Amino acid sequence: MPHGGLIPLVLLATAATVIASQAVISGAFSVAHQAAQLDYLPRLRVVHTSQRRYGQVYVPVVNWLLLVAVLALVLSFQSSAKLAFAYGTAVSGTILTTTVLFFFIARHRWQRPLWLVVSGAAFFLVVELASSRPT
Repeated sequence: MPHGGLIPLVLLATAATVIASQAVISGAFSVAHQAAQLDYLPRLRVVHTSQRRYGQVYVPVVNWLLLVAVLALVLSFQSSAKLAFAYGTAVSGTILTTTVLFFFIARHRWQRPLWLVVSGAAFFLVVELASSRPT
């Protein structure tokens, strides 16, 4: 990166990090709240942060668990390059898992022909494997 573009790039990366972390936090709070309502988790203390919007919640125990998880990840990977590699691997694994699950839904729930489902899944898997290869 040229020196003149460093500050805008750091600001952009910081904004993207804040947005992504807020999405993770909101998602974790919502999943924990719903899991507790379905009795998959014990009852958790849930603080509703908005009187107008039902989904705006804060779950203190989830917040602390996220803190511990993030600190453990940072301390175990020890560098941003290793952490970025782990993130890329996780994203690739998620896409691979989604493709395989879609294959099973299309085949067994929607009763699509095997040749069609296998060719569609193969196409997406080839694209995913090609895009996840290290450069």
